[in-house]
Amino acid sequence: MIRGHCRTNLDEYSREQWPSVFAGVPQRGDAVKSKDGAVLYVCRVTHSEIDESYESKRQVPHISVELHTFKSSL
Repeated sequence: MIRGHCRTNLDEYSREQWPSVFAGVPQRGDAVKSKDGAVLYVCRVTHSEIDESYESKRQVPHISVELHTFKSSL
């Protein structure tokens, strides 16, 4: 499992609860469903590392998934 967060600059989707754990890295064009059923598409994935916890210096993989309303062409 990979921890991450989803973001979008679309105001009408700002209150949606998007997934924060992924079974695999989403690919461009994949659909992502919010808790309430809204569906947006992946347009960019950014890979990074974050601290596992406040006390720990251990780094764990993290992704930032940018979402949009249309399916990006590959």
